[in-house]
Amino acid sequence: MRKVIYIAIAALFASAAVAFASGSAQKSHSGIKVSKTTSRFCVYVDHRGGETNGDMSVLPKFNYRTCIVGKRGLKGTRGAKGAAGTDGQDGTRGLTGATGTVGQRGATGAAGVSPVIHRLDGDFAGTNATVATSLDGVQFGPYPDGGAWGGSVVYTGANGLTLGEITQLSYTVMHSSLNDSPIAAPYLRIFLEGDTHDVIFDPTQCATVVPNEDQFNTFEVTTGDVRYDDDACDGVPPDQQAWADVVAAHGAEEISGIYVTAGFAGGAPLAAILRTFSINGNSTTFGS
Repeated sequence: MRKVIYIAIAALFASAAVAFASGSAQKSHSGIKVSKTTSRFCVYVDHRGGETNGDMSVLPKFNYRTCIVGKRGLKGTRGAKGAAGTDGQDGTRGLTGATGTVGQRGATGAAGVSPVIHRLDGDFAGTNATVATSLDGVQFGPYPDGGAWGGSVVYTGANGLTLGEITQLSYTVMHSSLNDSPIAAPYLRIFLEGDTHDVIFDPTQCATVVPNEDQFNTFEVTTGDVRYDDDACDGVPPDQQAWADVVAAHGAEEISGIYVTAGFAGGAPLAAILRTFSINGNSTTFGS
């Protein structure tokens, strides 16, 4: 009897195979169900009672489910690599940024150290042997008679400038005269137009002022009174006049030398020392 069942099952599988091959999604044969999927098919045998053709006893109830699974297909080949894309176009240039604000001005630097000269050279020279450098500065004399004798330190660094181009001019000196002459103080003279004219700064202002002796005095020419072509205080106006007035009248005249002189005026005996000289903010110290 089992043999008969096995033969029937085999026949069912054969029928199911025919159904699968014919493309039927589902068919039924005497309690046999065939289902088709992508990779397998299954046969279901369901017997819940009934009789055979008379000479077989009632078959026991059974259910069979048999599936046949197909083999996994081969892996497909990898597709070819795509070609590299072309470079994109350059973007348009951005707009120029706004101009930044001007930075604040830095603080003024500290004043430079004045050069120290131990001997007269370069833009400075002495007019004779009585003018020589020392540790204290440029020494004048001593002169037994400061009215007949004297000497000068000559500065040529401003030659070619006009009188109006001088914005600052000063010197520091000390003098001593045994007779305390009121006209013994060293003075400054600016020669103009090839020495044909001059401007003189006289600290005594034609003997009306007596600077202190035996101490260093600093005289600023551009804030004091001066005389134009009047060395001897001739008493003819304008005599002493403000620097600004002389510059207004003669500012275009060209400088040919600046002299700081001790002597040729008064003091007996007379000696003097020039310590510093400054023009347009450039200061020179003599000595050490």
